[in-house]
Amino acid sequence: MYLDYWRLKERPFEVGPDARFFYSSPNHEEGLQRLLFCTHEARGSMVLTGEYGCGKSLLCRVLIRELARDARSQLALIINPRLQPKEFLESICFELGGSRERGSLDKVALLDQIVQILQNNAKADRETTLVIDEAQAIESQEVLEEIRLLMNIQSEDKLLLNIIFVGQPALKEKVLKLKQLSQRIQLWFHLPPLDEENTRKYIEHRLHVAGVDGEIFTPEACQKVFHLTGGIPRLINNLCNMALWIGEKGQLRTINPETVETASQTLKGG
Repeated sequence: MYLDYWRLKERPFEVGPDARFFYSSPNHEEGLQRLLFCTHEARGSMVLTGEYGCGKSLLCRVLIRELARDARSQLALIINPRLQPKEFLESICFELGGSRERGSLDKVALLDQIVQILQNNAKADRETTLVIDEAQAIESQEVLEEIRLLMNIQSEDKLLLNIIFVGQPALKEKVLKLKQLSQRIQLWFHLPPLDEENTRKYIEHRLHVAGVDGEIFTPEACQKVFHLTGGIPRLINNLCNMALWIGEKGQLRTINPETVETASQTLKGG
């Protein structure tokens, strides 16, 4: 384990969406502000897209963390939307604190319970938000129809449920094909990869969170990481993690471009 060698408290480049390691690049900050605007201002719905590994799920975790601190908010998270309509409604109901027994209610009863929860939240001045991660994986047109119906739930003057779709670029195409759904989307945002400067800052940030203030990756090494990964955070994590391991084995004092290249070849099986 390279932690002791590099004097790290924990692994800085794990690929799981840990909100503590969130790096607020200008684009990630813009995405977060739009998500918060959608939830706090009851905008109804938003689509957040980005290439695989660009940090969409981590952005969702940061949103969840922010909303968890706000007593005026309740959030339901669906991480596997490849469900049948009834299973989808059961998951939402469960996430909102409704029925805990799968299969115990039919669709009508599930919808009634969801509506009741939304109305109770509205009376208590609480915003309710549904986040659907990997939404491009929704296969059933019936599920999309259920979502559209959920979008229509409102009181006399406001919508009772904010819905945030998160997914890969194909999600936008899927939504736009359904006019009855796309016309209800209030906000759109595409999360691009990091540029070269923010790739360097991203690496430094994660190392700092993991307990290191000094330089481990040279500026040239960070530049090499950018060119090899295209600024995609997941690929950056994989490459930097391997580079740290190789650096320990070689007893290096810093990670240089040659080490990054070796790490890249190792990941490719070379």
